[in-house]
Amino acid sequence: SRSYDVELIDEQLRQLQAQRASGNVEEMMFLLRADILRNLGSLQSDCKVRFSKSNAEPPAVPRAVRQYMAELKSQLFSIAQDETVTIQEKLVFLQETRHCFGRTALMMSGGGTLGTFHVGVARALNRKHLLPRVLAGSSVGSIIAAIIGSRTQEELDEFFSEEHFWDLLPDLTFFSGNDSMSAMKHYLRTGALHDIDFFQRCLRALLGDLTFQEAYDRSGGRILSVCVCATTTGEKPRLLNYLTSPHVVLWSAVAASCAFPSLFPPQPLLAKSRSGAFVPWLPEGKLGPRRWRDGSLEADLPMDNLRELFNCNYFIVSQTNPHIVPLLRVKRWFTSRGSALALWAYFIESEWKHRCRQVLDLIPGVDVFDVFKLFGQQWEGDATAVMWYTWKQFSHIASNPTREFLFETATMGEKEIWPQLAAIEHACGIELVL
Repeated sequence: SRSYDVELIDEQLRQLQAQRASGNVEEMMFLLRADILRNLGSLQSDCKVRFSKSNAEPPAVPRAVRQYMAELKSQLFSIAQDETVTIQEKLVFLQETRHCFGRTALMMSGGGTLGTFHVGVARALNRKHLLPRVLAGSSVGSIIAAIIGSRTQEELDEFFSEEHFWDLLPDLTFFSGNDSMSAMKHYLRTGALHDIDFFQRCLRALLGDLTFQEAYDRSGGRILSVCVCATTTGEKPRLLNYLTSPHVVLWSAVAASCAFPSLFPPQPLLAKSRSGAFVPWLPEGKLGPRRWRDGSLEADLPMDNLRELFNCNYFIVSQTNPHIVPLLRVKRWFTSRGSALALWAYFIESEWKHRCRQVLDLIPGVDVFDVFKLFGQQWEGDATAVMWYTWKQFSHIASNPTREFLFETATMGEKEIWPQLAAIEHACGIELVL
């Protein structure tokens, strides 16, 4: 069944074709400004519903939608090449139209070592020239986002290529304990299973001493965002990027975003001064430096922040959280069994999240173990790649991944996002042209 407005799309296509046949470029611009929207006629909502119903290969984008999108792209190219309209008018039109249309963001969840799945999702998107300019990550997602967001496009193309992918897979050895016994001894001494200094040295070797601003400049304008949560009660999570924290050092932000309770201790954020020295990002208070912890505890997928800061209105999510994947597996089973069970699944999910938010608003002190924060968040985006991990893969969630494990999980990410690329291309095609 179709949930988008077929009649509206057909009528809009007819008007666009008629306007193009008239040859009046200014009228074409006027009409495009009125109706060039990402979700016109619930197109975006339709694809989200159709592509979440089952594990089977999703259907192709409807012919009417393809024709409509092709006509929009053709007219945008015609306007750009037209000589009767001044360059200034074209720039204003294209910039304002791009702002109205919105941006796409790739969001990478937490999930320990399972987060290597994100590499494959990004690789599949890049190979189709669909990798968004806006990247966001929490916990292990921040590591993968930082690796991608600090590289040039040429470096990414080489990294994701068939010829060099295996050789250029990064060394993600971050856990200091080689076995459970040494990790337990470290926990008894320090209160954390692994050595944070070892982790930070590995991150620094991987990412260098780039700040968010330097990563933005080096990557050619790719926007990297890392989410961290405060250790103080009542303070909201922070989304660090080149706008909110341009001088914060990447490895420092990623280390804080990965500081899951008992795994690593909370960390202060470091910034780079004008002289190049590392200094505290925020001034110390009476209780010492402010410390930050795993971003996935409260804002695994910080969609609201990205909407406010970067005008994002389409979200591609790579989901590997071990406490969320089983729930999505159950939800997908229900949605594949018919509309009635699908409705029940969505109702139970929305009711559960609502109750979690109620508890946090009314009696926040009761959530000592962050259960309501973890399960009351947004789990999915407009397009979601979920890692259907095996028990064997899950058993490696808190251990250093081998190159074979990294390649295996990255391949899983590619396969999971691949059937959704048609829908993503349909949703992002106009954005890429603009």
